[in-house]
Amino acid sequence: MKRKSGAEKGKKLIMAIQNGEILVDRRPNHGVEFSGAYEKLHKERFHDYLGSSCRYLGNKRIKEQKYHG
Repeated sequence: MKRKSGAEKGKKLIMAIQNGEILVDRRPNHGVEFSGAYEKLHKERFHDYLGSSCRYLGNKRIKEQKYHG
């Protein structure tokens, strides 16, 4: 499976929101806590997305900084 960069995942997220695929205040678990097997899967996917985004932004900052050592 090909890994996508943080920028590509961000664009995909924006498109999903604009297309109505991601709805506001819609969770499979309507309780106070977001727990359960299905919710755990979404949490893991969100953490993967955050990790990809952080890595992309970190690499971008490193490229933009000049070495002063």
